[in-house]
Amino acid sequence: MTTPRILGDSVPDRATFAFDGSILVEQYDLMYHDSNDVKPASSQADQGTEERNQAAFAPKFAGLAGDTRLAADTDALTDFPVLTDVVCDMDCASATFEVGDLLTVDEASGGTALEDAKLVKTTNRELAIGYAMERHASAVTRVKCRLTSRVQPHGVGPVQVGAMLPGVGITGTADNYGCSVEKVGTLFKTTIVVDIDGLNSGGTANDIIGADGAGVAHLGQITAAKNGTIFAGRMTCLETPATGDDDIDLYSAEESTGVENTLVTALTETQLCNSGDLTNASIIPLTAFPAADEYLYLAGGTGDSEATYTAGILVIELWGK
Repeated sequence: MTTPRILGDSVPDRATFAFDGSILVEQYDLMYHDSNDVKPASSQADQGTEERNQAAFAPKFAGLAGDTRLAADTDALTDFPVLTDVVCDMDCASATFEVGDLLTVDEASGGTALEDAKLVKTTNRELAIGYAMERHASAVTRVKCRLTSRVQPHGVGPVQVGAMLPGVGITGTADNYGCSVEKVGTLFKTTIVVDIDGLNSGGTANDIIGADGAGVAHLGQITAAKNGTIFAGRMTCLETPATGDDDIDLYSAEESTGVENTLVTALTETQLCNSGDLTNASIIPLTAFPAADEYLYLAGGTGDSEATYTAGILVIELWGK
């Protein structure tokens, strides 16, 4: 693997972070902020899949290492330099590129760790840590890119700290799903938007809503580190649900295994809101809140229509501290 190269037209922004020592770091390694110090990408614990590894890394991306350290260097630092906004050439998985194509960290061939200095193209904005700056009509294995820290903000406004990954029973069929978690002052704001067109409601009250036969149908997992401790929230209907059950309630559950057309009440669950029939502009405050490590589910409140939705857009907003 070739060392990344900082380009002459780049004047990197820098920040200093704590570094615990006893970890090998090459100059310009991809670094992430792990609680209170920075580490190279390969140090991150395996999350089970490439996408989950990337999803864990991206919101904690600190930048490129501005110095080298040997594993034998055991002394801890409080001023390890990190380049937080930089234009560089870096190795990448073979691909063609258009200017603006999104990039994230690549996974090593072993499938259990991330590469320290290799990128891969992505279409998922939540996984992105930068973007391509040159067009390549033929596949290349090195790309000019701009990489920007997601923990050291540039400019003003809320700081994006991550996203939640839904189950395949949502993303495989729902017309649109999007999630962001941002830091607003000292609070965490989680926003989930789901277009339920294409999902199914069951024929029994409290049946989970999701894609028919596609797999687990949760909206993502709440964690204290990413979402904070949830203390407020609401669900807003932007488009009236059609064809399926229009009484849609929000639940949290300890299990991630719930699938469409099975009872959410068969899980270890909490009903977060009892919506009644939703119409455009319905705003339903949450009366209970998900605990750390629980998963979110939508469920039909009456089970009066076992059918595929042809319309319906919901926005879920959660505030944590």
